Amino acid sequence: MLKGLKRGQAAMEFLMTYGWAILVVLVVIGALAYFGVLSPETLLPDRCELQQGVACNDYKLDASADEIYLLLQNGMGEGIILDTVTVTSQDAEVGVTCNNDFGNGEANATQDFGAKWGKYIPNGGTADLTLDTCGLTATLVGTGKQKFDITIGWYASDSTDSFTHTMNGQILGDIEQ
Repeated sequence: MLKGLKRGQAAMEFLMTYGWAILVVLVVIGALAYFGVLSPETLLPDRCELQQGVACNDYKLDASADEIYLLLQNGMGEGIILDTVTVTSQDAEVGVTCNNDFGNGEANATQDFGAKWGKYIPNGGTADLTLDTCGLTATLVGTGKQKFDITIGWYASDSTDSFTHTMNGQILGDIEQ
């Protein structure tokens, strides 16, 4: 009977030793997560993504000018006309919404492809877009990565705005001064 007690004591000591080690590891992971070391925003790279067909080659979130700049490249196989571009923050505290409907008189609008208003991008070509009055305030600079949703309304250049399609994407990046 004494022999069985010794095995039970050894098993209990084994479980207690490894139990304390596992508890210490969990506390360390919890502390790292609490202080933001394991935050997804710090681990993820900056990015600008759109659906297939239009590439977001570059972007800038500029708080000093209160503008968002986008460099888009058309890979749709035909010329397209951008009808609307909207960038909206996912964080309710940031409260950013940029709109550009490329209407008559807009800085980004062109009308050299018939009577159609919008931003024309030829097949394989690029377009610089400036979205202004976004609400990017200087207080947001240095707050870390912010996530924004992009919605683009577009149609083929040989079509009309009655056939406008919607493309969605995201920007994840730091707001610059």
